[in-house]
Amino acid sequence: MSLLEEIRALPADVLAACGQDTQKIAKAVSEGRTALIPGTLMGEGLVWAQLGFEAGSVVLDKFEALADQAPIFVRPLRQLQAGRLDIGIAETRRAIGALVPSIMTAEQYETLLAPGIRSAPVSELDVRDVAWSRDGKWMI
Repeated sequence: MSLLEEIRALPADVLAACGQDTQKIAKAVSEGRTALIPGTLMGEGLVWAQLGFEAGSVVLDKFEALADQAPIFVRPLRQLQAGRLDIGIAETRRAIGALVPSIMTAEQYETLLAPGIRSAPVSELDVRDVAWSRDGKWMI
């Protein structure tokens, strides 16, 4: 989705309150906006750090049991055990998400993968660039 589409998707009352104030629009569109951090590697230590030792161990044990039953999970388990499971890429996140609720709760999923995302605010300049056409027409 383009930035212009993101802005246009804001609730009508929010857009109305912002008017043509591109700083207000940038703040509104930035709220809750995130981006993945490729190269964020997860190993057993990160699982324990994020979920706590007891809950993390339960999740790890369930993951190992699942890999024993479904060979497709063997390679990701090896990557996790080696501390090389990249939680900053969408495919890995989707695969782990498929394990909810069988080996972890949705809350544990969000907590576990939190290090792989960052806040991604939009600048006022970026909003201004898409809000106004080259001939001075308001595009929002």
